[in-house]
Amino acid sequence: MAAPLPQPRYVFWGEAFGSAGNSDADGNAASMSRRSGGALLGADLMLYDAPGSSLKVGVAGGYSQSRFDLVSSR
Repeated sequence: MAAPLPQPRYVFWGEAFGSAGNSDADGNAASMSRRSGGALLGADLMLYDAPGSSLKVGVAGGYSQSRFDLVSSR
Protein backbone atom coordinates (compact mmCIF):
# COMPACT_ATOMS: atom_id res chain seq x y z
CA MET A 1 0.00 0.00 0.00
CA ALA A 2 1.37 3.39 -0.98
CA ALA A 3 1.96 5.97 1.74
CA PRO A 4 -0.54 8.84 1.70
CA LEU A 5 0.70 12.12 0.29
CA PRO A 6 1.06 14.85 2.91
CA GLN A 7 -1.48 17.66 2.59
CA PRO A 8 -0.32 21.28 2.70
CA ARG A 9 -0.81 22.87 6.14
CA TYR A 10 -2.25 26.10 4.71
CA VAL A 11 -3.66 27.24 1.38
CA PHE A 12 -4.39 30.70 -0.02
CA TRP A 13 -6.80 30.98 -2.93
CA GLY A 14 -8.60 33.56 -5.02
CA GLU A 15 -11.05 33.87 -7.89
CA ALA A 16 -11.99 36.82 -10.11
CA PHE A 17 -15.27 36.96 -12.02
CA GLY A 18 -17.12 39.29 -14.35
CA SER A 19 -19.56 39.64 -17.21
CA ALA A 20 -20.94 42.25 -19.59
CA GLY A 21 -23.81 42.44 -22.06
CA ASN A 22 -26.13 44.67 -24.08
CA SER A 23 -29.81 44.57 -25.02
CA ASP A 24 -30.94 46.65 -28.00
CA ALA A 25 -33.96 48.96 -27.99
CA ASP A 26 -36.96 47.78 -30.04
CA GLY A 27 -39.25 50.83 -30.06
CA ASN A 28 -41.16 49.47 -27.07
CA ALA A 29 -38.31 49.26 -24.56
CA ALA A 30 -35.07 51.14 -23.94
CA SER A 31 -31.66 49.66 -24.64
CA MET A 32 -29.65 48.45 -21.67
CA SER A 33 -25.99 47.74 -21.01
CA ARG A 34 -24.85 45.80 -17.96
CA ARG A 35 -21.53 45.02 -16.33
CA SER A 36 -20.61 43.13 -13.20
CA GLY A 37 -17.40 41.90 -11.64
CA GLY A 38 -15.58 41.16 -8.45
CA ALA A 39 -13.15 38.94 -6.60
CA LEU A 40 -13.15 36.32 -3.83
CA LEU A 41 -10.15 35.62 -1.61
CA GLY A 42 -9.66 33.03 1.09
CA ALA A 43 -7.32 30.99 3.24
CA ASP A 44 -7.60 27.50 4.73
CA LEU A 45 -5.57 26.07 7.62
CA MET A 46 -5.25 22.37 8.49
CA LEU A 47 -5.37 22.11 12.30
CA TYR A 48 -5.38 18.34 12.63
CA ASP A 49 -4.82 15.57 10.10
CA ALA A 50 -4.76 11.87 10.92
CA PRO A 51 -5.92 8.80 9.00
CA GLY A 52 -9.70 8.87 9.02
CA SER A 53 -9.97 12.23 10.79
CA SER A 54 -9.04 15.82 10.02
CA LEU A 55 -9.95 19.36 11.02
CA LYS A 56 -9.63 22.33 8.68
CA VAL A 57 -10.75 25.95 9.22
CA GLY A 58 -10.96 28.73 6.71
CA VAL A 59 -11.99 32.28 6.03
CA ALA A 60 -13.28 33.88 2.83
CA GLY A 61 -14.32 37.33 1.72
CA GLY A 62 -15.08 39.16 -1.44
CA TYR A 63 -16.32 42.20 -3.29
CA SER A 64 -18.65 42.57 -6.25
CA GLN A 65 -20.21 45.42 -8.17
CA SER A 66 -22.90 45.58 -10.86
CA ARG A 67 -23.89 48.45 -13.13
CA PHE A 68 -26.97 48.81 -15.34
CA ASP A 69 -27.38 51.70 -17.83
CA LEU A 70 -30.68 52.36 -19.61
CA VAL A 71 -30.85 54.54 -22.72
CA SER A 72 -34.27 55.70 -23.87
CA SER A 73 -35.04 55.13 -27.55
CA ARG A 74 -36.76 58.55 -27.86
